[in-house]
Amino acid sequence: MLINIVLIIFLVLETSNVIVLFFFTDSNKGNGVALFKDWQTSKEYEDIHLFIKYLVYWVAATKSIFIAILAVVVVLGTPLLKIFATAALILTMSIFYLKLYPIIKMLDSRDRLTIKGYSTGLAITIACMIIMLCIGLVAQIKVLMNWFQNIAGS
Repeated sequence: MLINIVLIIFLVLETSNVIVLFFFTDSNKGNGVALFKDWQTSKEYEDIHLFIKYLVYWVAATKSIFIAILAVVVVLGTPLLKIFATAALILTMSIFYLKLYPIIKMLDSRDRLTIKGYSTGLAITIACMIIMLCIGLVAQIKVLMNWFQNIAGS
């Protein structure tokens, strides 16, 4: 089923992001925190750096929880559960544009990122992920509707 492929792609992308956050924190690849120039600056202030590091690991740990739950949904979930899980992912990922994008765009415009224009690339990447999830969602709804029609026709 297309929905499984889409969800697995999402799982792989998010897992790679968690790996970067936990084990390659000083990277500026894959949403590594070294993308932010202030990450290096924070190292000069131990308490602030520890606080930021805690938040980074907290984000990674929280993502790990959702990855584990989504993996269970992919393996054991019913077609209907996959529809609701995918819709939830689409909704929650859309929050990026309300809260996170304005901040990273501002940091980008203030030259506080190590990769100029990163905010635009990230916004496009997340939009593509949302579109991919929407395609999987629509395909899964069609599969479920056909299944219900076959049952009703029997």
